[in-house]
Formats: sequence, C-alpha cells, structure tokens
Amino acid sequence: MYIGRLIFGIGEETFIVVNSALLAEWFQGKELAFAFGLDLSIARLGSVFNNLISPVLADRLGIIFAFWFGTVLCGFSVLCVLFTLPIDKAMEV
Repeated sequence: MYIGRLIFGIGEETFIVVNSALLAEWFQGKELAFAFGLDLSIARLGSVFNNLISPVLADRLGIIFAFWFGTVLCGFSVLCVLFTLPIDKAMEV
C-alpha cells in the first residue's frame, strides 16, 4: 500500500506542476485565479467521487472491475491530454 501511495504521489506532483504551467500559459489575471480555483475544485471533487464509488464497485462487481474502471478513466484522461497538445502547440505560434 505504501509503495502504491509513493508512486501515486510522484505522479500526482508531476501532474500538478504541468497542469499549473499550462493554466499559467492559457490564462491571465482574474481568469488565472478562476482557472486555478476551478481546477482545484474539480480535482478535489474527483477524489471525493473516487472514495465514494470505488468501494461500491469493488463490493458489487469485484475489485478487478474497480481496478479496470479506474484504469479506463486514466486512459480517457491520457486521450484528453493528447487532444489538448495540438491546441497548446498552436497557441505557442
């Protein structure tokens, strides 16, 4: 469990730094403050939903299903990042 938390923490911190850099490039002034607030709120809401939904999925459908459900959501997140990369590159030009 501790090794999993360590790996998660390393990945989470990397994500937070990259996400903050992207938000700082895309927004300015009051918009930046709103974007950071919205980002933080959605991240915390995701944590709450995970803590509520994962045990229910594990109890009703099995721990393997709960694991793969989380894996699919992470894969969807990666696809979203790949979708935003060309948009970010176009803004740099």
